[in-house]
Amino acid sequence: MVMKKKKSNAGRKPSMDPKVRVVFFLEQSLVDHNGGMDDCKVHSYLYLKERGEKIKKSSLTNVH
Repeated sequence: MVMKKKKSNAGRKPSMDPKVRVVFFLEQSLVDHNGGMDDCKVHSYLYLKERGEKIKKSSLTNVH
């Protein structure tokens, strides 16, 4: 008889808000003028995060 192994429940839990890949193209001069690739990524992320929070707050206050 073949014995089946019990599946382990160890590991990561599924995320409620999973990360997704976003790709966009910028002119090299724009990247250079804004501190390089890493700085552009950080500032883009922070801008979008802050903008999303503002939109979420305004939609909560506009409930009829």
